[in-house]
Amino acid sequence: MTNENNNTIFSLTEDYKKRAPNCQESARAQSESMKELCKERNNLYEKQNDLKGQKHRVKAIKTIIHIWFRGFYALIFDT
Repeated sequence: MTNENNNTIFSLTEDYKKRAPNCQESARAQSESMKELCKERNNLYEKQNDLKGQKHRVKAIKTIIHIWFRGFYALIFDT
């Protein structure tokens, strides 16, 4: 029984040694892939925030122009 267990353990250990490098490389590749995805996601978040800022600025300018024209209209036609 002990020899059988030792042979099984040895066989499993050899199998692990054969598979471990492939698993480690696969894990590294997955890790790099995830890093790239995270970079892309962060870039998209930054672009989205920039667009939100631009939208806010355009809205503010539009409001200012509207107020200015309303005041200009009042000066011309209400007098």
